[in-house]
Amino acid sequence: MKPGTKLVMWIPDGRYVQDRQVGEAVAGYLREVGFDIQIVKMEWATYIGRVGQKPDPIAPYDLAMLAWSVGTQDADWGLGGTFLSTNWPPPRLQPGLLQERCRRQRAWPPGAQTTDSAKRMEAYKVAQKQIMEDAPWLFLVAPKFIGAAKKELQNVYVIPFGGAVVKDAVIKK
Repeated sequence: MKPGTKLVMWIPDGRYVQDRQVGEAVAGYLREVGFDIQIVKMEWATYIGRVGQKPDPIAPYDLAMLAWSVGTQDADWGLGGTFLSTNWPPPRLQPGLLQERCRRQRAWPPGAQTTDSAKRMEAYKVAQKQIMEDAPWLFLVAPKFIGAAKKELQNVYVIPFGGAVVKDAVIKK
């Protein structure tokens, strides 16, 4: 795309922390380098119901902002569900070559086909490197979630996507 290109950017309003403000900032940065950006803001239920429909029959778009976290904390679920073309129906939202490149490098999905932690780690390391090189998306932020509790509260675990496991929590005095 060349500067001067008109782009329609969808952003959710009210789903993520400061989602509207982040979307407006990204649009502003794109304007600074010469793109003509039109922002379309939507409440979350409407947004998520339409963002995968390309082209959208009501309001076509070129860019969309989404967040992704992995509730299972497993690399295959987080990467495979997002970046393998076989798992992501909207063809214009998926990176086309990643699956083939990883297959040629024998990195992934072989990582999903072993229980050997070291082999899985290496496979997903190669896949993540390829994702960053291909840059199918603009990765805006990777938040760090921090949890704190009094020492009397035990068996509480903060998980990477911001939640906490409290099912075995106890207060020891």
